[in-house]
Amino acid sequence: MAGHIARGDIKSVAPESWRPSNELLLDVRDADEIAVWGRLAGALHIPLFELRSRAGELPKDRQIVAYCQKGQRGYLATCALQGLGFEKVSNLRGGFLQARLNGLPSEGGPAD
Repeated sequence: MAGHIARGDIKSVAPESWRPSNELLLDVRDADEIAVWGRLAGALHIPLFELRSRAGELPKDRQIVAYCQKGQRGYLATCALQGLGFEKVSNLRGGFLQARLNGLPSEGGPAD
């Protein structure tokens, strides 16, 4: 994983310096994780295990930022999407938990 990022094969964004603008946020966690923790505001939910079969729901002409709880599944989603021909895709480093620690807006889940 680190090698792909270091070589630039997989793009990632750092939640401590990045703020969403017009990107599509893609939450690849399981539904039970979203029910407990919430999600980033405005994110589209497609679980990682459904991603290949539902990739047609995603725009290829818009930047996509994939995330999971801590980063591993977001990375896998980014790899899968690149393999399916998506060029504008990045992984949110550290996932949902790191994003919340860095103040990215979320909805649902426990109150702050």
